Amino acid sequence: MPIEAREIDGGLGSVVCAEGVLTDEEFIDCYTEFFAQPEDKLRAYRYNFSDYGAVMRLDLSTHAVRRMAELAKGVSSINAESVIAILAPKAEVFGMARMWETLKSETHWESMVFKEREDALGWLKHRVKEKYGIDRIEIP
Repeated sequence: MPIEAREIDGGLGSVVCAEGVLTDEEFIDCYTEFFAQPEDKLRAYRYNFSDYGAVMRLDLSTHAVRRMAELAKGVSSINAESVIAILAPKAEVFGMARMWETLKSETHWESMVFKEREDALGWLKHRVKEKYGIDRIEIP
């Protein structure tokens, strides 16, 4: 599958990994399924690393990005304090990620989009430590 979301770090975090060509259906299905987890699991997440570094092309519409923002707003009523780092090195992916960031502004999620993996991970680790006192996070 071109996109997958899964729990990491004993339930403290989640990671989304995408590769190849990413379509509306795959994008929306992945997040819809992941966000359908029991509320206690969603509530426990402190951070997310969304890795779009291996995406070669987006076949995403603005509708899909808007739908993702709607899903985020719903989940933020359960977990309002997540920290999210998005790796998006390609210009078109970066642009879509920034669009999502603007559309999800009603959530209290703290997010940042990066072009470099090291920058994304450095920022995420710093913010998680500062916000939650978690010294070590494991990102695959």
